[in-house]
Amino acid sequence: MMSLAAQTYAFLMTILAGAVVGLLFDLYRVLRAACHPRQWVTALTDIVFWIAVTPIVFAMLLAGNWGELRYYVLIGLGVGLLLYFQTLSSLVIWAFAGALRGFGRLLGSVLFGFARLILYPLHALGRALGWRAGGWRGLGSGAGLGLPAFSRPLRPVRMAWHRFSWSRLFPRA
Repeated sequence: MMSLAAQTYAFLMTILAGAVVGLLFDLYRVLRAACHPRQWVTALTDIVFWIAVTPIVFAMLLAGNWGELRYYVLIGLGVGLLLYFQTLSSLVIWAFAGALRGFGRLLGSVLFGFARLILYPLHALGRALGWRAGGWRGLGSGAGLGLPAFSRPLRPVRMAWHRFSWSRLFPRA
């Protein structure tokens, strides 16, 4: 028979486990909202999420009550989830979405600078050969040559943090 202190500790650990599951679910929810996956990908990642969360909950139950599954464990998990979703969920979603957005902007800026650095020789070569956005000088835009492949703006990607175009990389001088 466990003492009252041990039972209280076990119950508080199950409440903490419920809150941890709620936190991980919010993080997963923000990542899923940022990616806009298809329905089958969502189903697959839901399964992967629960496969990943199950050992975490089991480890917390081992620490709290030696892994015994009792009614108070289910009640504690439910209370932990309810407390987390009623108190901290919106703050965590806001903070994690902001951090993800900031990381996206940073990554977009780094990629933008890297693309500009790598493509600068092509831009300089095009300017030296007389290339401009409308076509080659003297031939006009209707000469049938079309634009070189590196001059067309990229199509915006669904997860793009910026609208990316070559005109941003190399503004007209």
